[in-house]
Amino acid sequence: MKKIKFIFPAAIAGFVAISAVLYSRSSDGSKVMESYSTTSEFVFSHEESKSEISLESLCVYVCGAVNNPGVIYLDEGSRICDAIKKAGGITADADINSLNQAEKVTDGQKIYVPLIGETYAGYSENSKSSLININTAGVNELLTLPGIGESKANAIIAYRNDNGGFKKIEDIMNISGIKEAAFNKIKENICV
Repeated sequence: MKKIKFIFPAAIAGFVAISAVLYSRSSDGSKVMESYSTTSEFVFSHEESKSEISLESLCVYVCGAVNNPGVIYLDEGSRICDAIKKAGGITADADINSLNQAEKVTDGQKIYVPLIGETYAGYSENSKSSLININTAGVNELLTLPGIGESKANAIIAYRNDNGGFKKIEDIMNISGIKEAAFNKIKENICV
């Protein structure tokens, strides 16, 4: 008799629980599913925006003859042409041929798109054209630097490949055989 008193209420409680689950699914199952899908969409879009932020790690200022000048964010490894495109493209009177559109952008860089016939004193290609970029130069270019032979040129390339490039020109002194005296001979001829 004790067993029946215990089993009977347990069976009724189980029946009520099963009925409640079935009833809630049939009467407002769509709300439960709607709430679930909204939550999962939010989580997905939140995670997506996090990944977008981490990918867009370069901040550059694009100005001059572009449609939407200002500060923009780009993916690592982006080129000047990508920055111009993200700034709304060029205006009709832009001298786009004066820019090296294939050049990789660096964080904090200012990209000025001049007008046709305009000479801009701060334009980077004019100021950097005679400089050797130690982050992109090949062995032959590096050999033109005073005091840099083939072994040091190869060491420069190996260092930038292993360390993700040079952050500032002074970082070249981290290479064996290039100390302050050697750096002073080449510092006016290099850039990053």
